[in-house]
This record gives sequence, C-alpha cells and structure tokens, in this order.
Amino acid sequence: PWMSAYVVVSDTSFAAITDAQGHFTIPGLAPGEYTAKVWHESLGKQEAKITIGADGASEAVEVLLEPKATRRRRRR
Repeated sequence: PWMSAYVVVSDTSFAAITDAQGHFTIPGLAPGEYTAKVWHESLGKQEAKITIGADGASEAVEVLLEPKATRRRRRR
C-alpha cells in the first residue's frame, strides 16, 4: 500500500522529467513557440508558453504549482 506508479502517455517524443531542482531541458526543438504542459501527481497540471530562438536558446520559464484545496468528507 505504500508504493505507487504513474504512467504518462504522450503523443510527442518531446518529454522530460525534472531534476532535483525542478529543471529540465528538451534538446532538438526547432525555433518557434511551444506550449509546455506540466504535470505533478499531487499538485495537478499547468501550461506555460515557451519561445525557442533561432540559436536554440530560450528564457527560463517558471511554473508554480500550488497544492489543491482538500475537500473534507462528511461522516455518515
């Protein structure tokens, strides 16, 4: 009961898992605008716009995920 696993199925080959500091890179993206979809098993999901320049660089994007409000169950 203390173990769990998550499987994320994506229709793109561009995906990443963050490091211990929450950073990630996705090499090989062509210049342009992208929407990054961020997911956390207990904090939910959020989207962020990212622009990749002609030199392949981008500005750092900070995505803040906040804990979901917990609903209290009524006892019967």
